[in-house]
Amino acid sequence: MLIKVLITVVGLFFLIVLEGFLNTLFSFSILIIALLLLIDKMDWKRWVFIVSLSTVLIDILLLRPIGVTLLVLGIISIPLHTLFLIVPKKEVILSYIPYLFAIWLYYILLDLSVPYLQDRVWGTISWESILVDMVISIISTIIIFLINVLVSNFRSKEDLRL
Repeated sequence: MLIKVLITVVGLFFLIVLEGFLNTLFSFSILIIALLLLIDKMDWKRWVFIVSLSTVLIDILLLRPIGVTLLVLGIISIPLHTLFLIVPKKEVILSYIPYLFAIWLYYILLDLSVPYLQDRVWGTISWESILVDMVISIISTIIIFLINVLVSNFRSKEDLRL
């Protein structure tokens, strides 16, 4: 139990440092990748706790209105789970289309909602920003795919025979 808490705290610290660096430098969010990877790999109560804590800390770090990242993650989780009802998970490469759509929607909603919650004016969306968000979403989806392939190549404890 103590080791899980320690790993969670160190992991959150590492995630926040990476998120601040990559988001400031490249406008790339490692948070969405980590949270979408963890959505299937842990208990939902622990996942909600990690999401709540990490999104509030990221909002404070990036000077966003507190709760906007949590709100956007809540909004994108609805179409993500709906698309997972249609497209089977991790069966083929096409099963990563819901991740692509959810990440793209995450970036679009952040572009719209952050200016609205700060200044009460909707953010502007141009074709250039849509294209940049799509490229970042494709890169994020490829990273999720590669991490899932890497994790699936490890043996579980049940498969080890000594």
